[in-house]
Amino acid sequence: MANRRTLYGLVNIDGTSNENGFTSRKVNTGEYLIDFNRQFGRQPALVATLQGDKFKSGASDNVIMVDANTGNASVRIADLPDGGPQDNSFFFICTGR
Repeated sequence: MANRRTLYGLVNIDGTSNENGFTSRKVNTGEYLIDFNRQFGRQPALVATLQGDKFKSGASDNVIMVDANTGNASVRIADLPDGGPQDNSFFFICTGR
């Protein structure tokens, strides 16, 4: 598709990243914000997955895309089953126009 663009990368547990096309930061325990350097024309599709060994990011943690809009995306990581916030690094991919 014309004008499609894709961003992807690793967001570290402290919210930092050395990737191109976006900046990221940790805003609270288990909450991260990804700012796109260039806005999308419409809401992009975004998927994230936890990074780390099975003791830090196994089946007991969950990553949730809270919101994705043309300029940024919010990610929340929770420890299951209680749902409490949990810091963890994660990979994401975002595509749109």
